[in-house]
Amino acid sequence: MLIIHYFGFTNTGALGWFRSRPPQNRPLLIEDCAGASLNGNVGFVGDFALFSFRKFFPIPDGGALVTRFAIRPDLAPADSRLAGNREKGFRCIEEGAFEEGLSALEEVERDLEASFSSPPRSPSYTSWEKLNAEPFLEEVRRRRHFGKLFLEFLAKPAIQENGIRPLFPCLTKEAVPLVIPVRTPFHAARIQSLFRELGYECPSLWRLNPALRFSCRFAYLLGEETVGLPLPRKGKDSDLELLLQGLNSLFG
Repeated sequence: MLIIHYFGFTNTGALGWFRSRPPQNRPLLIEDCAGASLNGNVGFVGDFALFSFRKFFPIPDGGALVTRFAIRPDLAPADSRLAGNREKGFRCIEEGAFEEGLSALEEVERDLEASFSSPPRSPSYTSWEKLNAEPFLEEVRRRRHFGKLFLEFLAKPAIQENGIRPLFPCLTKEAVPLVIPVRTPFHAARIQSLFRELGYECPSLWRLNPALRFSCRFAYLLGEETVGLPLPRKGKDSDLELLLQGLNSLFG
């Protein structure tokens, strides 16, 4: 069984179902904690737990596998080329060349996907260095703080009247948001365009197979109508006001 913790919000429903099963009738469990790698209550139940800190920090590569089984890591050498290209994308974004940086990062993602059939690699030295220097607890507090402010703004009547609904209306005690996912049946493209003008990518969160349009209608619609509102980047905390002003100009 695979349980995914989405966008920094713990999948409590699925975990509750799993825990309710008698021990002799529980399936092997994989917890996908990649989008919730800073949460305090994930990865403890699964037989395998997967983490990806590059979703939260500007590190080129690397992830973590935690398991209750004894395993022998057998990793190929790090790919310094991919790490260097991803670092180039980060630098472009930090220097204001948003389109160029985004293009570089998307190219790296395509290269990573193309290498999925190859043996897993060790993280690059750059990633180890940067990750060891990251203040994890400070990042947890920062994301929770801005996540709460975002959700308070989205609760405004003017925003609600435009049919914009956060998928998670509040932050639970252990949630550390990756993005703030909102369902917006009519305004997804407008919101994405606005955020891109402000220098932030506002991603669509699912790209589903068109064949699912009728067989999984609700899931397909949810994917079509949901976008992730990005939190301000580290060192750009004042951007939250800019992002909220932009949304207010559209719907306030």
